[in-house]
Amino acid sequence: MTLTYCKKIGESAFKNCRSIVSLAIPDLEIVPDFCFEGCSSLSALAMTEVKSIGRRAFYNTNINTISLISVTEINAEAFANCNELKYVYNLKQYSSSSGRWMLYDSNGNVQNEI
Repeated sequence: MTLTYCKKIGESAFKNCRSIVSLAIPDLEIVPDFCFEGCSSLSALAMTEVKSIGRRAFYNTNINTISLISVTEINAEAFANCNELKYVYNLKQYSSSSGRWMLYDSNGNVQNEI
């Protein structure tokens, strides 16, 4: 699915939408809290203009690769329980509410700390 000319999405907009497999939102600047939480089929993602990723924005998705070209802020548990996430590209400077960005598995264990 591609959403062109979309700069803003509401909090929890796609929460628990299990039918989304791939998504491109090239103009989106902020991924709000809980936006894609529970989208368990979501595995491919393209968002080149995103600067901020909200709390639990991608919690429990199947994303395996993500490029964070413009991101400067990642909030708590943004990618928690993303057990398939193996590659994060272009992560530059960012800030987070916890002071660090962590990827958690389904048991609450830290998978990776960046």
